[in-house]
Amino acid sequence: MGKRKIEMTRINDRLNSQITYYKRRKGLVKKAMELALLCDVEIFLAVVDKKHKLTMMTSRASPDDFINDYLTDIHHQKIKNIFTPSDYTRIYKN
Repeated sequence: MGKRKIEMTRINDRLNSQITYYKRRKGLVKKAMELALLCDVEIFLAVVDKKHKLTMMTSRASPDDFINDYLTDIHHQKIKNIFTPSDYTRIYKN
């Protein structure tokens, strides 16, 4: 049995939602690490769950270094892409 395409809608069952969250969060962090390594780019990933628990990943040794270099002066930097849920719908839905 191969992978099947699932509909991107909210999972209402609490247990299935938690399981999906933990699995996909792990996969997201892995992909971010791979992207940083393969393409020599800087990555900062922050995920906050319903209980306000923060999962953070950075391609640098210290998240503080990344924050100091890039995020402290964010209003004066040119930001190339900021993605929103509507961008997902527009770009990735077939």
